[in-house]
Amino acid sequence: MDPHFKAMLEAEAAAAAGQAPPPLDSLPPEMVRAGYVMQRTSQNTRAPKDVVTRDLQVDGGAGSVGARLYTPAGAPEVTPGLVYFHGGGFAIGNLETHDGHCRRLAAYSGCRVLAIDYRLAPENPFPASHDDCLAATKWAFDHASEIGFDPARIGVGGCSAGGNLAASVAIDLKADPKRRLVFQMLLYPYI
Repeated sequence: MDPHFKAMLEAEAAAAAGQAPPPLDSLPPEMVRAGYVMQRTSQNTRAPKDVVTRDLQVDGGAGSVGARLYTPAGAPEVTPGLVYFHGGGFAIGNLETHDGHCRRLAAYSGCRVLAIDYRLAPENPFPASHDDCLAATKWAFDHASEIGFDPARIGVGGCSAGGNLAASVAIDLKADPKRRLVFQMLLYPYI
């Protein structure tokens, strides 16, 4: 039996028997990530379906990273833009885990949302995630016309670890006269 799958079954059996689950840092990152994907994607079932998505590559801190652009149904050619960083403790989470959340943000706000799939720890230790988010935000400003962002109305946001990344990106861009953020959306930022 695959050792990761075996460990997952043992943890599940221990939980059913009332035993405390093993600490997350004792499990392989791939296992924790797989569990998180299953948990989060179950929340995506009632997300707005009329939001148009497009997967693309944007600048990261050490090469390109994946991103997903969310455009609300019936959106004008140019809207305010939100560069969004997912949560997950800097070690789990991806575009899929926060897909429903980003669809809701786009649909309910009328803004385009660009979600960033930054590099994760422990394979990519700090400051890799920050460097990816900073480079991706700069990319969004520099390519605003291509993705339908109004360059005068771009903000950053994120939940948990993503909120931390949004705040740190805002600090780094504070003195950049070409890239002026107009807001931060920090949802329970991890400090």
